[in-house]
Amino acid sequence: MTPSHGITEERKIHLCTAGQYDAVMDIWLAGNLAAHSFIPADYWHNQYPFVQSALQKSTVFVYLVNNSVRAFVGLPEPRFIAGLFVAPEWQGRGIGRDLLRHCKFLETELRLYVYARNVRAYAFYLRHGFRLEDERPDPLHGEMESLLHWRM
Repeated sequence: MTPSHGITEERKIHLCTAGQYDAVMDIWLAGNLAAHSFIPADYWHNQYPFVQSALQKSTVFVYLVNNSVRAFVGLPEPRFIAGLFVAPEWQGRGIGRDLLRHCKFLETELRLYVYARNVRAYAFYLRHGFRLEDERPDPLHGEMESLLHWRM
């Protein structure tokens, strides 16, 4: 428990349960719409069913504050992060850092793709030890994406 303004908050990370996927998807959609203004919003809305299905087949860890989902990280396969999302109103509180540390505790190396124009996320991963491995245009809409790699 972490004290915050005189109120005790319970914070924890655990595997996503079936009842938490709706909250995860709400965070996913809000996060993509906020971070990727350079991609039409319709793209994210159209991807929703695919991502929902893919997440249910992935290892997903949720970050809870007082039993409410505030963030998540999805790993469709070992050592690969498909997405790390923090609800916009909860960003800047160390939640993304904590989720990333959790992944680093479980794995000796990690890879992920991040859009080059998503400057905030790109800088976040570089601050946490990831290095550029490759760049390519995203095959779905041509935006440049960077493959980042972290190794223990």
